[in-house]
Amino acid sequence: MTAAAAPTPPESRQVADPVCPTCSSPIVTGSLVLFQRGELFHVRCISLMLGLTESEGRDRAAETRRRAAQAIKRAAGLIDAATGWQAHETSDAFKLGEGPGSP
Repeated sequence: MTAAAAPTPPESRQVADPVCPTCSSPIVTGSLVLFQRGELFHVRCISLMLGLTESEGRDRAAETRRRAAQAIKRAAGLIDAATGWQAHETSDAFKLGEGPGSP
């Protein structure tokens, strides 16, 4: 009879942190990162590559969030307008006797 080693429990296995392709440093859990083209980058590394200061990066992020909020609000308005128009047209068609089942 030969003795076999017991399998290592999953919680004791070490999972390596992903590595930033720009600086080759590990990306630790909780780091601010950018996911692009299937890879994770430190936001600081991307900012340095783009020549941005930290405050410029924050300003760009705030502007992007503001534009996204405006786009969402505009899209919601367009959806409401389209839905309201369709409901109005449908109700008028039925009032005029032009709806489904009309002679």
